[in-house]
Amino acid sequence: MKMRKPLKELLAEEENVAFIRENLQKDYTKLLLKYSDNEDKRSLIEQIAQKQRIRKKLPSYYQNPRLILPPSLNLAQASSEETAQVKRDWLKAAQSMADLSAGLGIDCSILAAMFNEVIYVEPNPDLLKIARHNFKVLGLDQVVFHQAKAEEFLKDMPKVDLIYLDPSRRDEGEQSLIEVENYQPNLLEVINLIKAKSQSLLVKLSPMISIPHYLKELSGVSEVWVISQRNECKEVCFYWNFNVPSSLKIRTINLHPKQDQYYENLVGSEAIVKTSPILHYLYLPNASILKAGLQDHVAKEFNLGKLAPNTHLYSSADLISDYPGRVFKVLQTLKPYHSHFRKGTYNIISRNFPEDGAFIANKLKIKKSHHKQHLIACQANEEYVFIEADLVL
Repeated sequence: MKMRKPLKELLAEEENVAFIRENLQKDYTKLLLKYSDNEDKRSLIEQIAQKQRIRKKLPSYYQNPRLILPPSLNLAQASSEETAQVKRDWLKAAQSMADLSAGLGIDCSILAAMFNEVIYVEPNPDLLKIARHNFKVLGLDQVVFHQAKAEEFLKDMPKVDLIYLDPSRRDEGEQSLIEVENYQPNLLEVINLIKAKSQSLLVKLSPMISIPHYLKELSGVSEVWVISQRNECKEVCFYWNFNVPSSLKIRTINLHPKQDQYYENLVGSEAIVKTSPILHYLYLPNASILKAGLQDHVAKEFNLGKLAPNTHLYSSADLISDYPGRVFKVLQTLKPYHSHFRKGTYNIISRNFPEDGAFIANKLKIKKSHHKQHLIACQANEEYVFIEADLVL
């Protein structure tokens, strides 16, 4: 059987670029059958399949047929273009940066626009080769590539304004890791060397990480960044400015098709919120605010009452349209598992309630709603209730 050409060579030919462009929205399984005897075409079709999988996460890579994608496993940890752009917007432009665990280079390619000199470091030779090709296609000529492990490269690297680190968070069995001490490289072991080599540091951590715990483990953090997309927490980042001591700030954003929701506050500041009865409107903080533990700070700022001390649901008599989360209009409040809800159509939210949404749906034979109707199960004051409510914002 004829050996496949390298993708880089295939994409140098216009007819292959045109093939990807023309078939980008077609069923790749049918294309594989059609070209089962053509190894070069199969390589191109595998790229089409990858592009279809990352269409929303990496739209530039979907749209540009000359950009190469690695196997799916290497894409799992990669940032989306949207979250990478948040990091770019929150950083200040400077002369030089180094990405010490660059992978496919999504973050590196987007952050590179802020710097005149960029160092890309990656131990995997296959990923490095792909990134070198893609960066050339993207016109990122200021990037210098190095195949090395971060902890080894750090020893002799030149000083830079920013080091960016997205450590590997998977074990040998490709299971996700949460604790920083299990990452590769281990941030706890290299942080002192990083301080000697840079003015600032940005580290991407697991979205499941305990923020309070690692703020104690990692001293001197300047800012915590919590980034969500469509109300799902995607990234937690720690940022250090080694030269400018400051109060620890936490910044949150929920990227939303209608309007992004941004909120920030100082870590350690107090927020006392009074309990409230269930009024006309209910407020559920977005995923970033909940992850950051700022739900009561937001409630205090918007003068909201809390349904119960451990229920992160808030209420007001009047509508607050710029609340950073979901807003519901209360229709009625009933006892748990009231027959009114049986065989109804609702989206179910369970907060500080003994059973989760799946259990409630099964018991009441509720079908999922694709509209605004919601059943909110929660503790309000000292009793459990079911609230029927419509999503307003």
